[in-house]
Amino acid sequence: MYNDQTNGIINFADILENQKDRRGDSPFLSWDGYSCTYGEAQAYVKSQADGISKAEIRRTVVAIQVKDPVKQILFFLAVQKAGHIPVLIHEYLHKQELREFLARYQINTVIAEGQEKIFDRRKETSLEEGYFLLQDVGKEEGEFPMAACMGVMTSGSTSVPKLLFRTAESWAGFFPIQDRVFGITPESRIFIQGSFGFTGNLNIALDVLCAGGNVKGTSFLKPSLWEQIIRENGISHIYLIPSKLRILVKRLPSAVLSVVMILSGSQSMNDQLVHSLYRLFPNSEVILYYGSTELNYVSWISGREILMQPHSVGRIFPGIQAVVKQEEIFVKSPYTVLPAGQFWTSGDMGYFDSRGFLIFQGRKQDIYNIKGNQVSKSKILGIMGQHPCCRDVEIMPFQSDNGETRLEAFIEGEAGSKTEIQRFLETRLHLWEMPVRFFFLSSLPRTSTGKVDYRALRNLQEKGQF
Repeated sequence: MYNDQTNGIINFADILENQKDRRGDSPFLSWDGYSCTYGEAQAYVKSQADGISKAEIRRTVVAIQVKDPVKQILFFLAVQKAGHIPVLIHEYLHKQELREFLARYQINTVIAEGQEKIFDRRKETSLEEGYFLLQDVGKEEGEFPMAACMGVMTSGSTSVPKLLFRTAESWAGFFPIQDRVFGITPESRIFIQGSFGFTGNLNIALDVLCAGGNVKGTSFLKPSLWEQIIRENGISHIYLIPSKLRILVKRLPSAVLSVVMILSGSQSMNDQLVHSLYRLFPNSEVILYYGSTELNYVSWISGREILMQPHSVGRIFPGIQAVVKQEEIFVKSPYTVLPAGQFWTSGDMGYFDSRGFLIFQGRKQDIYNIKGNQVSKSKILGIMGQHPCCRDVEIMPFQSDNGETRLEAFIEGEAGSKTEIQRFLETRLHLWEMPVRFFFLSSLPRTSTGKVDYRALRNLQEKGQF
């Protein structure tokens, strides 16, 4: 018997139940050798929800600490089915960071692989083989909004993970709007790579669930496998961040005709990548969105518009109100995290141009004061990304010997191109915007969510591994 304290709050497990009745034999999820129909997914989710309910716990937040993306999304739905609030834990958290996160938000219930020693005093409930519901007994539970049906993790503008809450409606209510831009229908076959702990992956997979389409993906960072999945399954949509799209286009020997939409976000796209995407996917449109875990999708721009205005993140989605106050972007909409309907900011800076397009200038902490001038990291990345020798770039500030802030560039490319890149930048950047140190590497280290791993970059630098 499922927890009856949800007060009629809709959730995605209910949507899966409806899809089972409408399209039970249609494929829902295919991932690294595993595949299931909507009916099979619903049966698994119900079985695991029954197991969770045996623990006889009051409605609470349940952290999901598993690596397999298939289990991530199915346990996410099972926790909702059992009447609780799931939150997928980022894979890159070390065990001590996980314990600190759970303690900070007083989360005392975790689904984990094996009998990990996450809690000192714990009660265990066996789910399927190898997975357990772990409870920290005797601890006070943290508070959460009664309207919440899921938690989401974000590091925001710091490296400290934060827990925010959403209603199902804050995503599901926006899906019809984003689908008109993204072109997601019951016939969509979308390719995803990586963890569902990355909020963008989870959002798009649940959108496809609501539409009745098919999610196909892999955990492996292996572009030859991506190409195989895309070609053999007639993939219609690709959802990858720009750094992964760069990996994919380098692999493809010839055009793919089945793809009609390439969706991307979280990072900027340069001219070189946009041209490559249109060449290799000639029947597709390219859409770059701007948004965040807190705000949901805010704006979007097509690839052809990027070529005309590379620093723009495009037009605001319908139903979203965005304003700029003292160069900081604030967003108000019914689709943000709770409490919805108020102005939220993730610390992004920007302005609107004469056409009403939003120009993104970077996060607050990415605006540097150098020799009395405000320097935008986003601007420098955009310009460096236009050079063909810069396959991928990251900029970091450092303190010079005289105490001044200067910039260093980490470039995915060949070290022999340094002089050529410097000459290119000298005609496009002010002297104070120029990086003074250049480091070249085969690929930028990234976390499981696709963001640059700054800790790994610093470690490589300290060890002199460039």
